[in-house]
Amino acid sequence: MTCGIYQILHTESQKRYIGSSKNISKRLSHHKWSLKNKKHYNDYLQKIYNKYGAEAFEFSVLIERINKWNKEHPEPWNKEKAAMLGVNKP
Repeated sequence: MTCGIYQILHTESQKRYIGSSKNISKRLSHHKWSLKNKKHYNDYLQKIYNKYGAEAFEFSVLIERINKWNKEHPEPWNKEKAAMLGVNKP
């Protein structure tokens, strides 16, 4: 299982959704499924996905770690790594 930080990038506007997960591939699959089936919890992301389609987005892993996910302090680790990349959660 690979944990880390991922992004969903709208290639035209360069707007991005940044997320973290203890299982990146499962989480990205869930995002793709939710968007395709018009059930994503982020209304803005769903709206632009509906308008531009799947081909207008890139799903990628920004940082991954193969070791155990830090359940006690996952968020500070994510914020530090995201700050290093110069990105923020929307």
